[in-house]
Amino acid sequence: MLSRSGQASVVITALVLTGAVVFAWALSAGSLSITSAEVLGALFGGDAGMSANVVRELRLPRA
Repeated sequence: MLSRSGQASVVITALVLTGAVVFAWALSAGSLSITSAEVLGALFGGDAGMSANVVRELRLPRA
């Protein structure tokens, strides 16, 4: 059995992971199909393609 602080840590970790998954889904979902690799490239790489522009200019501000 976990202590109260241990339970809180598990709940907070689960919420953070769920939020990260929903955020990643929000960046990749849309009329233009963008893969997870393209989303990561747009956020952290120097990608300058159309997918990167869509992620940075349209989807990131909305997410």
